[in-house]
Amino acid sequence: MEDNLDLQARSARAIAALIDLCSSPTSGLRVNPSDKLVKNLCAFLCQDVSRTPIFAATKSSSAGILTLQYNPARGTAEKSAKDKAVEVESDEVKAAKLVYRGAQLALSELAERFGPALLERVPKLWSCMADALLEVFASGACRSFSFRSGSESVS
Repeated sequence: MEDNLDLQARSARAIAALIDLCSSPTSGLRVNPSDKLVKNLCAFLCQDVSRTPIFAATKSSSAGILTLQYNPARGTAEKSAKDKAVEVESDEVKAAKLVYRGAQLALSELAERFGPALLERVPKLWSCMADALLEVFASGACRSFSFRSGSESVS
């Protein structure tokens, strides 16, 4: 909830360092908090549905492109800036933006710290990204599309 970008970036580095320390092979921790921290970071990052489509609610749908349901390709007609009334962001919107930015900074720090070994050292991150997709594709409930000829093929 910190609005100062420098302090938020320092906190993100500290979270990445904590996860590095806790997930180290030499760590003697009985309970590793890394999984919970990463799960929360992913949840914070995905809470803004204008940036991240809600896959969980639409995973049974196989028609169309999910992001186009939220943001049409053509967009919407808007008046020029001088004709628009200045909108004041609510405290809730400001807080959501701060949480999103903090989670984005922390996950970026994790990626920078672990580099190519990120998914090996932080397996919960892979789980957060892929579990729902793997569940849908493993169940056979999803059809695949061939992009070569634009025709639909069932796999």
